[in-house]
Amino acid sequence: LLKHNIDIIAFTDVDCILNANWSKQIIDWFQNHKHCSLVSGNTISHDKHWFGNYHNINGTLNGRKFKESNRLLYGTTANLAITSAVANQIRFNEAFPNAAGEDIEFCYKANKAGFEIHFNRGMEIFHNYGYSRNLLKSFRIFRRQFRKYGEGEKVLLGEVPEYYVYFGETVEIGV
Repeated sequence: LLKHNIDIIAFTDVDCILNANWSKQIIDWFQNHKHCSLVSGNTISHDKHWFGNYHNINGTLNGRKFKESNRLLYGTTANLAITSAVANQIRFNEAFPNAAGEDIEFCYKANKAGFEIHFNRGMEIFHNYGYSRNLLKSFRIFRRQFRKYGEGEKVLLGEVPEYYVYFGETVEIGV
């Protein structure tokens, strides 16, 4: 990527709504935090529903912060930006069957390589899960999402067996 003169790569999901200043937040963050190589932002459920509130309360999409540091164990690719130095050294693992866990493993490898991951609350997006007033339909969406997370976690633990040691040293980042 360095040969293409690209400095920052930003990730989001097709079902996310970006805050108007999302890109500016990313650029400003990297300009003001030269030691930071990855930055994750505040991901809020777009759905005004019980299940959407669950994601907000439990920080499902905001990654995990080390207890005694401002650094993250991981951020989610629904709301993540990385420098070209990271992109040139760390690759996404294609062994993951779907979008669940691959971002955690990617960030784990980045941490192990010495790259710093930070959280920028101003880098805000809204994740639209598709929950509705139909409780049964929303429950199915919620269950399918956590089934995906479980499938990804199996692969993650195969790739990073010591993951829970690091997980225990972190806290969730709520909205």
